[in-house]
Amino acid sequence: MLTFNTLADAYNWYMKSDFRHVDWFPGFDEDQLVQFLYCHSNGARSGEQLVMLFLQCQGQDVTQYFDLAKRQRAGWCTSCGMVLWQTGTDVPEADDDWRWWALANEHAYGCQWVETRAHQVVVSS
Repeated sequence: MLTFNTLADAYNWYMKSDFRHVDWFPGFDEDQLVQFLYCHSNGARSGEQLVMLFLQCQGQDVTQYFDLAKRQRAGWCTSCGMVLWQTGTDVPEADDDWRWWALANEHAYGCQWVETRAHQVVVSS
């Protein structure tokens, strides 16, 4: 889990990481990634999770950059593919609207796992 105290710390981590050699998407800006790493490191996320979150925020497909084993370690939804930060939490009851609303914010719009409340309800099309 990472915490960067300065932009220089985030840049040094990036330069020493394997991510430096990734074939990034068109328009990738190294400074933007370093700024993102610095702003979002809070001691609760690994480097892999931070980079996955950056990719998601850039509208990129995380599966193009990370294999299944790494995504499972970081925690991801098998229905929508989004990287999750609340891994290991209990599944709320189907009628717990507040907790489902909070969980929905971490998933892609229209995620079937969220829409069906972990397959506890049937959603009509």
